[in-house]
Amino acid sequence: MNTENYVTQLIIADSTNRQKAFWQSISLQVLTQAEDRDKCPNIYHAIFRACTDNHDQNVSDQNLATSRGIPFKAPIPNISYTSFIQRIMDTACRNISNLSQSRIKVDHDDTITLGGTGVDFAMEQGDEMGIDASSEDTIRADVEEIYYNLNQVVELLLSPQYKMLNLWNADPFFMFAPKLPDENGVWTFQLQSNEWHEIREYIEFQRSENSNRPMERIGQVESVGLVTKSRPELVAPASSEPDFVDDDVPF
Repeated sequence: MNTENYVTQLIIADSTNRQKAFWQSISLQVLTQAEDRDKCPNIYHAIFRACTDNHDQNVSDQNLATSRGIPFKAPIPNISYTSFIQRIMDTACRNISNLSQSRIKVDHDDTITLGGTGVDFAMEQGDEMGIDASSEDTIRADVEEIYYNLNQVVELLLSPQYKMLNLWNADPFFMFAPKLPDENGVWTFQLQSNEWHEIREYIEFQRSENSNRPMERIGQVESVGLVTKSRPELVAPASSEPDFVDDDVPF
């Protein structure tokens, strides 16, 4: 399956979410970059280029503000991009976990009915998403593909040649790392994991917990929520930043 299309779908969804204006702004930056297929042959490159272009714009705006003697605060700090990438990965895990549950249910029903109805609703759902839902193994492989490619973006942004982005204090990137506010309003990690089975168990547990809560409390729960089959070769984009050390970028 083409998981790149699924990641693009998640970013498009964020770009239309007016209740999350900050993430909407980042998503629109990424989608603007993605329109130029010559410079950004895939969505992962578009995320990378959006971050570096955002940095260039912040530097230009800061210089202008300094020359005029006025304070400057970046509308979108560089570090927000690593949080955005984690947000996309977390959302992907939650949605694909639902697909995994559908796969399990279809397989169970087929066993009970000795062949089922002949309609594989999990496969249909997977086809719409761009995820191979033919088995739990293929679902896991597609999650790992998304994680691998997004991780390549994060590693490149954190690499020495892009140290001017000042991402030294970025949180480590995981396949799943949701945050929720504690009683003091401090956002803390609920889980940090790269193991799909552990992630699925956590998501199912949370879903069960939420479904057992009184109706009036459900609205108070903050909803959180992104080894490849293909690794397109990527040529470094033109930028005011240093050139890539290597000619090829592995995502």
